[in-house]
Amino acid sequence: MSVLLHQRLGLGLGTVGFVLAVASLIQFAGGVVAGPVAGRIGLRRAMLLALGLRTAGFAAFVPGLTSPVLAVGALLLVSAGAALYLPANKAYLVEGAPEARRPRLLSASGSAFNAGMALGPPAAAPLVMGSPGVLFSCVTVLFALVGAGHALLPAGGRPPPPPGPSPPPPARAGARGGRAGAPPAPPRAAAPAPDSALGSPPRRASRAPRPGGPPPAGPRRPAHRAPGPHRSW
Repeated sequence: MSVLLHQRLGLGLGTVGFVLAVASLIQFAGGVVAGPVAGRIGLRRAMLLALGLRTAGFAAFVPGLTSPVLAVGALLLVSAGAALYLPANKAYLVEGAPEARRPRLLSASGSAFNAGMALGPPAAAPLVMGSPGVLFSCVTVLFALVGAGHALLPAGGRPPPPPGPSPPPPARAGARGGRAGAPPAPPRAAAPAPDSALGSPPRRASRAPRPGGPPPAGPRRPAHRAPGPHRSW
């Protein structure tokens, strides 16, 4: 990019260094702002928006090959898209994958990103000066296809927990309003009916006389003592 801005567009080395420094700052430090934005609008929407910004930025490079201002704007747009995509992509992998697969997915994502940064410039170097329009057109189509693939991804979210044993049903209260889960109290024995309206206890049934035995005794009466002589002290 520095060769393109300096040799093809005629920007000074100091200006090229300043533009590249600002673009790098936006791309690698913009996650401070891009993270809350991704959490607010959703991870998949944030990735789609980021890929849309990068696609528009690479597309703007095609007419920007004759305009330094348009080329610098396209570079900043691509950097802003990368700043939004990186935290959203990491969070999407962590949130949507099981815990056992997260280290493998994160390492694969980081390796692919670093490999692209290492292999991209040597692969694009022959086309930067010879046919930059063809290069940026192909990159635009590539990012458009990547964005279409991201549109097919699920919305994200944590996987549902594995089904476990169903909780026991809540115990009902006892028949007499006791504690929940306590067995109902046994029914009380019915009290004997009073012998009369005044509530006197029932009389005992008389036993049948034994053959040859004495007759059954009748009900006992209280003994009355005769009053004794009055003694004077």
